[in-house]
Amino acid sequence: MGGMGSGDRYWRGKKSMVEDCWEVDTTVFKRRGLLAPGTHTAGVLTRTRRRTIFEETTATIGYTVDLRNPDGVHIELRYQLTPPGESFTYPVRLVSTPCRFGGARWWFECPLVWDGQACARRARKLFLRGKYFGCRQCHNLAYFTSQKSDRRVRAFLKRGGDVDAYAKLSVGVSLSAMAFSLKLLEWRIRKLDRVRDRFDHGDET
Repeated sequence: MGGMGSGDRYWRGKKSMVEDCWEVDTTVFKRRGLLAPGTHTAGVLTRTRRRTIFEETTATIGYTVDLRNPDGVHIELRYQLTPPGESFTYPVRLVSTPCRFGGARWWFECPLVWDGQACARRARKLFLRGKYFGCRQCHNLAYFTSQKSDRRVRAFLKRGGDVDAYAKLSVGVSLSAMAFSLKLLEWRIRKLDRVRDRFDHGDET
């Protein structure tokens, strides 16, 4: 028997999407000033996810951030699943690494356990799939734009396509052309995000 998350791992031929999961992100806590050494803060995160163009769904996640003990820095997550109405409370370890130009970047350590082995992978975001929050790799998640359009994007760029030119030409044209234009721009944003992450630290997983 494993520990947290044991028996709840989901493996399918096609990966599930990050966009279909609730998430917690260390940058949100940092922006709110909740990751200062020596602090102890409790609160609630309200997360909103768009299900369709006309419909949104909202969830609340309680938390307590405890940075009083340098050797036991953690965040406690609290939430309820509906249905069936199960409540969950458990700690997630936090770790920090120095940034190249000062300051620190904060990470969760994935709390999931498989066959008695803790994952403990560092991740900026954890995703709720099934009952517990875990890293993207443990939950076998893919990004929608990566799953759906990377082949098209690669083919477009391989042929020498220009992202900016395509974006201008697609305005006022078909919805499919506009949709592909957005995918190209999303690809560019993801590429810039990866460059930024490597620049700041270089080993986010």
